[in-house]
Amino acid sequence: MADIIFVACNARYSHVAFALKTLRANLSPRVYDRSESLEFTIQNDPVEAADEILQKSPKIIGLSVYLWSLPFMRQLAETIHKTRPEIRIFIGGPEVAMPEDRMRDGLFASASVVICGEGERAFSALCVDALCGRAAAVDEYPEYADLLDRKVIYAPKPDVDSLVLPYEEYTDDDLKHRILYVETGRGCPYRCAFCLSSGDKPLRYFSLEKLFQSFKRLIDRGARSFKFLDRTLNASLSRALEILAFFMPYKDAVSLHFEMVPHEIPAELLEAMAAYPAGAIQIEFGVQTWRKPYRVASMPTGFWQTSRSCASRRESIFMPISLRVCLAKRLQSLPRVSSASNHREFKKFSSEFSSDCAVHLSIFVPTNGGSSFLRSRHTKYCKRPRWILLS
Repeated sequence: MADIIFVACNARYSHVAFALKTLRANLSPRVYDRSESLEFTIQNDPVEAADEILQKSPKIIGLSVYLWSLPFMRQLAETIHKTRPEIRIFIGGPEVAMPEDRMRDGLFASASVVICGEGERAFSALCVDALCGRAAAVDEYPEYADLLDRKVIYAPKPDVDSLVLPYEEYTDDDLKHRILYVETGRGCPYRCAFCLSSGDKPLRYFSLEKLFQSFKRLIDRGARSFKFLDRTLNASLSRALEILAFFMPYKDAVSLHFEMVPHEIPAELLEAMAAYPAGAIQIEFGVQTWRKPYRVASMPTGFWQTSRSCASRRESIFMPISLRVCLAKRLQSLPRVSSASNHREFKKFSSEFSSDCAVHLSIFVPTNGGSSFLRSRHTKYCKRPRWILLS
């Protein structure tokens, strides 16, 4: 039994819902012990998930909504709202942007509150308000005094140093069987139109000293796989080098996954990564298109050529590379970019690497619902999923 239930739906079991970890870690001490988290996958049935949640008799349910979980969360919210309309449903996550235009959608219609932005303090303030009273909520979260009665809350960005790091929330089962997500900063200096973090300025960094203490405890507990959520780890060379230096004593035991921009990898960073065993570091590059870059991303003109030349300089350390290739074209023009053409371009790209370097390709293309997003880099919302994973 729990008054507050956090709910996430992952693409697969090996993925951990980091949002749930940080939301629960930052709950007020007034309500923390009255909460728990439940994670499902897209293979689960939403109605059965609703039954499992309702058996715990919650008063508040928090749904973390992502692209892959949107249909699941919609049916889950509708089922719970129809069955137990007195339960308060708070929703947040990347897929709840621009909610004013979506209130007829079953997910938004079922929600008591929609939280846009970073929700740690907002969610906690709402829970304290619902369970402990308005006076307690305003006393602990004064910045939300005028926001708690709204259906849609645009959460002020918190000072990351004021947040509780969520790594103690990882269970032994998480450490043994799942990929651990970590973050050292929030925001990104670039404005790539295919990325939800585009233009999220300024970059805000967590204390490396505190992070390293948490990472050390995770490693001591048996953690071996770390996937960094930072959109551009190499935005700060000094921090990237410090992170690599911290993990160096564990280089034979850990696996590290970073997102980087390929045109900003200096020689010092390449040398630091080269000191790790083959396969210990995975790099993910966001590539906008195989062809001449479209001006929907604030990248150098030679972005594609830069990514090839950069990777080929130290091919032995990039094993494997996970590439996200986002074709910045409207759906109507996609027939001109044939599968055969993509195959030729990928073969040309992969030939830049040594034969023992694994190169993984994921192709995302915009759907009809996302075409307006590609026309304007400021748009954050589309009525249908923005990308369809083709391969």
